Amino acid sequence: MSMAILNDIVAGRAPAPVAFTVEQFHRMLADGIVAEGDPVELIDGVVLRKNRAARGENLMVHGKRHAVAIAQISELLAPVLVAAGCHLRVQLPVTMSPKSEPEPDIAVVSGKSNNYLQRHPGPDDVWLAIEVADSSLEFDRKTRYELYARAGVAVLDCEPG
Repeated sequence: MSMAILNDIVAGRAPAPVAFTVEQFHRMLADGIVAEGDPVELIDGVVLRKNRAARGENLMVHGKRHAVAIAQISELLAPVLVAAGCHLRVQLPVTMSPKSEPEPDIAVVSGKSNNYLQRHPGPDDVWLAIEVADSSLEFDRKTRYELYARAGVAVLDCEPG
């Protein structure tokens, strides 16, 4: 999508885009319209490409500092959480609403991972969403946090460094 069309939509010169539902997004994955594993997620009905890199790095490759921060947080939390009856999901979908299925960097989810063979965890299953922001700090602090707050999920803000 070009910036021109986005500017026209924001200015009211173009018709509003159609928001996708989680069900439609899953159908796009099942039908191969969106390839499984593509770095995309559904946020407020819009399929967005995930920015995985620090400034100046390839946007489709995980940034090194970002990856290390996620690994370190996971290593610290995982042993404690198992004893508490929950587990970590790292960069995996959580269904926050009928139009949003983000992939938080880390989600603390109740129960065992195999409890979610038939569905992704929802807001009632997610105790905490952790976003590790490098180049996506502004988007995370505004859009993602509002999304999690509407769903009643707590958020931990981490900046690598």
